[in-house]
Amino acid sequence: MRCEEISLPGSGPYGVTTGPDGALWVTLVHSGRIARVDGGEVDVFDVGDGPSVITAGPDGALWCTLLREHALGRVTTGGEVRKVALAPGCGPYGITAGPDGALWCTEMNTGRVARVTVDGAVTEFPLGVEDSYPSAIAAGADGALWLTLNQAGALARVTVDGQVECVFRCPRHRPRRSASRAGRTARCGARRSRRDSSRGVARTGGSRSSRCPTAPRGRTPSPPMGAAGAGSRSGARTAWATSTPTARSST
Repeated sequence: MRCEEISLPGSGPYGVTTGPDGALWVTLVHSGRIARVDGGEVDVFDVGDGPSVITAGPDGALWCTLLREHALGRVTTGGEVRKVALAPGCGPYGITAGPDGALWCTEMNTGRVARVTVDGAVTEFPLGVEDSYPSAIAAGADGALWLTLNQAGALARVTVDGQVECVFRCPRHRPRRSASRAGRTARCGARRSRRDSSRGVARTGGSRSSRCPTAPRGRTPSPPMGAAGAGSRSGARTAWATSTPTARSST
């Protein structure tokens, strides 16, 4: 296997996605910037405090969560930046473009999911699961939004009008003591979600972005805890990921 690395020293590359311009867009969580990577060329843009997960929006721009600023950042392919404020202290993390032409993001600290139009109108919906810590989110093939409830050990399905229809408890989950009540609230239904055949790779940020060829039928490793998430195009033979160098101590 051959890997190519693009160095981004001290910046903390975290989330990664493919933009509408064909370039890679990477959040740099430590430096508060977003990088556009096209081949070996890197351009960076200041976006805000704690850029985390990033996605291509329905308006042809890139959208990311600003975890420490409690806002969303919008960056055009030309580098123009705009912010959308969310509820104070909400802790936005996961973000995706929804089937309704809006952006959807999770709010880890408040147990809510937010719908944000491209014009900046914000509507927030409570999930009704205490201490659930909603994290990653994706648009499902069924026209709804699916998200992980990290501390409840569950998946939630949310319709585009904000209705929480089902919460599926993950098997063998043992919630932490602080989340035990959430674990009891998130009950399994009779149905189970069908296994998704899509593939993607992500690793948490340090100082590099890596490109590694992958086998078309190879297994995709599970992302480490805290990974920002990444998508892959159908039939793609190359995976991009951000990575953290291993710290070594001298003796």
